[in-house]
Amino acid sequence: MGCLIAARKWDACLNRLPGRWTDGFRAPDLRQIARADKLHAEVMADRLSRLRDEGTT
Repeated sequence: MGCLIAARKWDACLNRLPGRWTDGFRAPDLRQIARADKLHAEVMADRLSRLRDEGTT
């Protein structure tokens, strides 16, 4: 519980500063990173599949 309160206080302090100054102080959005990684893997699998298909025809 203490960490949550500290995180809210930290966010309140960062909200007072201009956005670009605080980007390095905030934690990354791990869910967004995971979604981007999954999308990248799907796109690469599709691309490699198409390249294999083009090589066999």
